[in-house]
Amino acid sequence: MNMANRTQPYECFDELVKSATWKKTHDQVGLTYAYYEQHKSRCAFMIGQNIDDVQEAVDIARVADLLICVINVSAALTDAVTLIDERGDRLVSALKAAGCPETLVVFQGIDNIPPKHAAGVKTAVQNEAEKAFGTSVKMGDLSKLPLVVRQMCNTSPKSITWRQTRSYLVADSWETADVQPDGTTSLKLRGYLRGRSLALNSLMHLCG
Repeated sequence: MNMANRTQPYECFDELVKSATWKKTHDQVGLTYAYYEQHKSRCAFMIGQNIDDVQEAVDIARVADLLICVINVSAALTDAVTLIDERGDRLVSALKAAGCPETLVVFQGIDNIPPKHAAGVKTAVQNEAEKAFGTSVKMGDLSKLPLVVRQMCNTSPKSITWRQTRSYLVADSWETADVQPDGTTSLKLRGYLRGRSLALNSLMHLCG
């Protein structure tokens, strides 16, 4: 999730999967799997593409075990805009209202900050992150990539109440059957079912 217009979530994603042993992208659903041999962990990445689309962010947070929020600090010394801008604040409010999973705030651009100011900028990022997500939020410096990957792979999911009482699925792929004369069709989803078991005739809410 990008917390301001100047953040670059795709650059952060590219860095995070760079050290993966293998990766596979399902373009149809925008999902990328990556396996990290060193940590014996497989991660699935979904990227929020539009900071203005609060519903997209909430839908991703509902199924995510770890929410990675990206903050760009490269202009922290010269830009009057806060690290998390007004739209980022709206995003945070919606995420917290929906039930925010474990959160890792990753900051990029610290290499563009003079060394004598780096510690102050990191403190400012920590304060912004704690103000937004609470003191339990985890922090990561993208310039220290191995540490961020280790944090990502070793973080235990937070227990969220609604997941314990519901079924949910992140689809790897989907396909539709031929449209019937009455205008209806069948939708086939493929993925991993999580949460409670799903009854055969249950109704499902489709996001997106």
